[in-house]
Amino acid sequence: MKRIWLLFTLLLIITILLAFISSFYSISGYGRSYSSSISAVVISKERYLSVRADFYISPYPNSTMTLSFPNATQITVASVYHFDVLLPKTDYPNYRFAYRPEETFTSDAHPMDAKVISNITSEIISDLNETYFAVSNYWFTVQGDGTVTFGAYGVPV
Repeated sequence: MKRIWLLFTLLLIITILLAFISSFYSISGYGRSYSSSISAVVISKERYLSVRADFYISPYPNSTMTLSFPNATQITVASVYHFDVLLPKTDYPNYRFAYRPEETFTSDAHPMDAKVISNITSEIISDLNETYFAVSNYWFTVQGDGTVTFGAYGVPV
């Protein structure tokens, strides 16, 4: 009888741990930026997710990169630059149809997406600025010769 309870307890603990571990999400990426065009770094998340994102901007030797944020802030980077962003959970209205921007590939099974989009246009920027029922976007543009590396970690709260 003790063995059955021990086995039951172990199976219960394993089930709880698997459920806990599967509630965390992560994504990482890498992209290049060129001075001849403007690229956008975009992190999209379902609104029920809280995300922490780490960015590393690395200009090539003897060059600079300019980061432009939606609030009109600009930063010029001449050496490796690192910054973190915390994207909190936002209200999630219960709509029947969850509209998502074309640039994101999020779903209930894949609740966050991150990428570097090269040669962005004003249409893409206006699409990222739209308000969507299910998705929140964080983005900034990069211009200059170098690389962008990022990692994002999310958990539903």
